[in-house]
Amino acid sequence: MLLIAADELRTFDHDEDIHREAQSLVTDAYRKAREDLPPTQAFDEALKSYRAKFPHIPKDVASQAVACILAAGDR
Repeated sequence: MLLIAADELRTFDHDEDIHREAQSLVTDAYRKAREDLPPTQAFDEALKSYRAKFPHIPKDVASQAVACILAAGDR
């Protein structure tokens, strides 16, 4: 799940590219953080990574997107 503002400067050929990038970013950050941190803090690290890449997404929406990505797992 990723919301893109109409004035977004990043360009992607397909919506799937956006989804793959967000999913990869979140799952990688979460897995790496889980090596040393409890789940809640690992989630925060994944959210931080997501927001660094997609800063135009409001924090509450980004948090829900990260939760959905992690809940979906590797599909």
